[in-house]
Amino acid sequence: MTRHWSHDLVGIPYRDGGRDGGGHDCWGLCRLAYAYVAGIELPAYDAVPCAGEMAETAALVDAVADGQNWIEVALGEARSLDVLVFRRGRTDRHLGLVLGAAAPGRMLHMVEGGSSVVASWSSGVWRWRLIGIRRHRELLGRGFA
Repeated sequence: MTRHWSHDLVGIPYRDGGRDGGGHDCWGLCRLAYAYVAGIELPAYDAVPCAGEMAETAALVDAVADGQNWIEVALGEARSLDVLVFRRGRTDRHLGLVLGAAAPGRMLHMVEGGSSVVASWSSGVWRWRLIGIRRHRELLGRGFA
């Protein structure tokens, strides 16, 4: 049995604004996974103050609206490496990564003050906070399931 890509990314420490080996926030984890798994370099947004990752999440949502590198995905069409956008409080400010067919309804995400973990996004608290799913255009036709 082949090991899932997420195994190598579990346990990474959380660090607000993190983009290196010292830790990552949820956008930093998305960047790391895209580079590691798919060879896709996502923007760092490190010139933008993190403010609880609202800037990174807003940039992702805006990129979809502007027709940039992201497309919106229907709930039943989520595949591996799709980015889940969640609401926390009044703002869209948390991201997770779909694990795909190997782990249906599961995501990799950062726990603020903790580390990267696998959790359910299709049930429980995260299901009710989910506001959208995004897929990077470079993943189209590349066979991520």
